[in-house]
Amino acid sequence: MEPLLFIYESTYVIATCLVKLSISLFLLRFTIERKYTWTLYVVLATLFSYSVFLLFFALFQCTPVSAFWNNSGNCNTIGTIKVTYVHSAIISASDWLLIFLPIFMVYNLNLGFLTKLYVGIILGLGSWYVAKKAAHHREKLSRAHSQAKQCQHCHSGKICLYP
Repeated sequence: MEPLLFIYESTYVIATCLVKLSISLFLLRFTIERKYTWTLYVVLATLFSYSVFLLFFALFQCTPVSAFWNNSGNCNTIGTIKVTYVHSAIISASDWLLIFLPIFMVYNLNLGFLTKLYVGIILGLGSWYVAKKAAHHREKLSRAHSQAKQCQHCHSGKICLYP
């Protein structure tokens, strides 16, 4: 179970990054004004760079790496907790930004009010749905990990990356 948890943590970071990047790239196709383009570029760069950092941090949080599932060696639990909270904050901020950015993007379009409203809602709902599913998934992972932690990780001090 513990090697699977190790693989699952890395997969979670990669999947979260790819989903947010795909939404950002999708919205980038619809940007007209530079401020929205640069906002999305900043989101893309922040998400990608921090996710790569977090991936390597998760892979090498224990010395040696096999100490994650063998309970032998040294694991950086305090650093992992800090990095995980920062990752959660970045993911949450990007969720909110990707939900509300489409509304501001369609505000200055030469369309009727109702058309702008509908387009903004449709683009925002796509991001909202993904954010909602990601939050639900994080909650399920956290619950599953706390149950596994009670059984197998009581004395190892390992922390999983999902909050």
